[in-house]
Amino acid sequence: MQYKNVVSFGLGLSQTDVNLDLMQQAIASVLSAGGADGNDGGGASPLSYGAVAAADVLLSQSGASGADVYAAVDLYTTKADEVAEVQALVATAAFAADVDAAYTALLAAAAQDAADAAALASARAVEAMAAVVSREVLAAATAAGTSDGDGDVASLASALAALTAADDSTSAAALSALAQAAFEEAQAVAASLDSLGSEGSTQLAQDAEQGKDAAGSAIEAAELAGAGDYAGAAESAAESTEAIESYYDAAVEPAVTGSITYEVAAPSRRRRRQLLPQQQQQKQQKGARRRLSEEAAYAEAHWQYQQAAHQYLVDNLAAGQQAPSLVDHVVFDGGDGTMEHTVLMACGVSADAVAALAATDGFKAAMQAAVTGYTLLAIAVATAAGTNEGDCHADADIVDLNTLGTQRQTVAETAAASTSATAQNAAAPSLTITVTQSVAPTSVQVSVPYPSPPPSPSPPSPPSPPSPSTDASPSPPPASTDVGTIDGGSDNVETGDDGGGGGGGGGGMVAGIVIGVLLLLCLLPLAYAALRFGAGNVGLWCHFKLTHSKPDLPVLYVPKERREGMRKDLYGGGGAKPASSTVDRAASNLLDSKTEQGASIGLDVEKV
Repeated sequence: MQYKNVVSFGLGLSQTDVNLDLMQQAIASVLSAGGADGNDGGGASPLSYGAVAAADVLLSQSGASGADVYAAVDLYTTKADEVAEVQALVATAAFAADVDAAYTALLAAAAQDAADAAALASARAVEAMAAVVSREVLAAATAAGTSDGDGDVASLASALAALTAADDSTSAAALSALAQAAFEEAQAVAASLDSLGSEGSTQLAQDAEQGKDAAGSAIEAAELAGAGDYAGAAESAAESTEAIESYYDAAVEPAVTGSITYEVAAPSRRRRRQLLPQQQQQKQQKGARRRLSEEAAYAEAHWQYQQAAHQYLVDNLAAGQQAPSLVDHVVFDGGDGTMEHTVLMACGVSADAVAALAATDGFKAAMQAAVTGYTLLAIAVATAAGTNEGDCHADADIVDLNTLGTQRQTVAETAAASTSATAQNAAAPSLTITVTQSVAPTSVQVSVPYPSPPPSPSPPSPPSPPSPSTDASPSPPPASTDVGTIDGGSDNVETGDDGGGGGGGGGGMVAGIVIGVLLLLCLLPLAYAALRFGAGNVGLWCHFKLTHSKPDLPVLYVPKERREGMRKDLYGGGGAKPASSTVDRAASNLLDSKTEQGASIGLDVEKV
């Protein structure tokens, strides 16, 4: 049984755009430290309660403008003085300033993390784009049969190998520089091909030039993030994204593209936090809680949409028609209420057949069933043909374009997150926080579920004594809830030790009945033997019934002559076994069957 005490208070904010996650962490850190040095006038001292987990601080934004935050802190203790200590800390004049300082520091750290993430996402996107463009240029050079007198093709192959060798330890700036070098070499080879009149070389040169611009913006994003210019890093990352999207839109052809408009069916995290504090306290429990950000939830929906689209085409394309593979599908969400579903046309796949199925009501219904977090409004399908009739994507090109599409989504999300974090960090110096109200703490008795009782053990074979470990687990007592206002003084709730034996009495009675029944079953055969043959012959009867005369089974073996002698001692010497009653035969057959079964167990017996 645990006891949860809730300390509630209100915070007045001078701004409405507040990161409640970071505010939650700030309150928990200030409470855990007992204040902050320099703000409480005498230095901080940790709480007697110990550290307060951020998960135990529940926040909801309220007020007409959203400038009020209601906080409820869950404290799991039976000591009223620990709860009073937290309440006293909240009531100090320094508490609001401490929370403000902690929140501001967390905002700065979050802005730095977001800028670094945006720079790294941009670097990985230009890396993917450089791989696609470099391979296209190398393929064009091979098709043209160029002699590579200037060594440009070899240089491009070397630059691509260096780019491919980069791993997770490569910094964003270094990765963007490798991509930029690959674009420069690709541009040189494309220029040579153009001078030879190679078909498509002009477009390849333009793609390489576009990639150089994207890589340059990615390098700037990494440098500005390192210098602490979060706004500049976010802007450069966005510029890199624009260049990549422009290339991607042309590179995916031939493809079938579906434009999907949607509404988010489930409430966002911010709306969930606007539930009444009482509802939050009922729904949120102490302990680790798995919480997905909106971006992660959306990413999961994109993956579900992609899988459902692939499966629908596999199941519904006409016999003999090749269905696109899973990697041929790319889903992008710009976060503005529209999604983009691109099906890259692999060789052998009919764009017309795919487009016709994607435009059906059945396709939309299947997608809606897969992404329950969205309400799909409309799906508009278009076919983008390649430059030449019969164009299609090779398998390697599809893998590269799928990777680029995934990185494009990541860049868009991280750039938006960086922009938001930067705006909150820039506004932090003008933020003021005040404690507007403090509510008397309440105590709630929280039931801890009992484990399921173990299954009842099987009764042992007679005449072995019953196992001493057959006590049944006592039934859990009914859950009780005790809510009240905390008084100053000692413990604020009952410890649950009153009437100590009441809960376990029922369980002890059940255990006694079970043991009694088992003992009675074991004694019944012995009682029969005593009544039938006399109390002095019980041992002889047991020995006769629990042995056998089969030499191939050494356990409990007794020579046939001796067993015949025991039989005569029990039943008389007339040679023929006297007639027995129905009860006698049933008991005898029961013990005979037990004897046959017991002959296979490993018991040490002395051979006679």
